[in-house]
Amino acid sequence: MLIAAILTFAAIDLPTDTKSHIMIDLKQRATDYREAFELLKKEKGAAKVYFELAEGTKISNIIDMTLMSSGHLILFKFNTQQGIKQQVVPVEQIAQLSYFP
Repeated sequence: MLIAAILTFAAIDLPTDTKSHIMIDLKQRATDYREAFELLKKEKGAAKVYFELAEGTKISNIIDMTLMSSGHLILFKFNTQQGIKQQVVPVEQIAQLSYFP
């Protein structure tokens, strides 16, 4: 009971601008990205689904995405006007997965 009261009191004293962080395993995040990609690809079509990277570039027209065994890197294969390209991306560099309307 005393421990619960102390924890509650400590939580009240935290500044309002404090952010909490949750550690997510990179391998699990990579797996989630792959699953979400497959679902969006079925619904929207592969040409409309894209990954946006932290620096703002987009990878679209994705043919395949392969998770490396450690789960820290993803190999993307995608169509361009110059032919099929490949790019290896660290999972933590992926900002979002989305689709063109």
